[in-house]
Amino acid sequence: MVDYKTGRVLEDDENIHDGNAAAIADKIFAPDVKDRPKIALQFFVYDMLVQSRPEVAGRSLVNSVYSTARLFKNPPVSVPCNKTFCEAVSEHLKTVLDQMYDLEVPFRRTDDRTVCGYCDFRTICGR
Repeated sequence: MVDYKTGRVLEDDENIHDGNAAAIADKIFAPDVKDRPKIALQFFVYDMLVQSRPEVAGRSLVNSVYSTARLFKNPPVSVPCNKTFCEAVSEHLKTVLDQMYDLEVPFRRTDDRTVCGYCDFRTICGR
């Protein structure tokens, strides 16, 4: 799986292994995180979609970020899809979806009001 990026690529986006997989998954779903590993989440979605295809069964899946800013300085790093990371993200996703459907869990606004200026939903939450 290859993804080209023109913007900033975090270490947590492309260097996922068993030792840091749970922490990166936690960071993706933590409230009000400044350096959220968005590319890692994007690869999770791609990986889940591709792994469900029958023609991929039994093959290993590798993720690689081609950062245009460093494309000719450093070769792209290829990292195998990490099972621990996928399981951790899946658990977080299940929790978020359960909370969305639970009427007892109140809507929570972000504490970082700077993101409200770019949010399409600011009129709904009243900011």
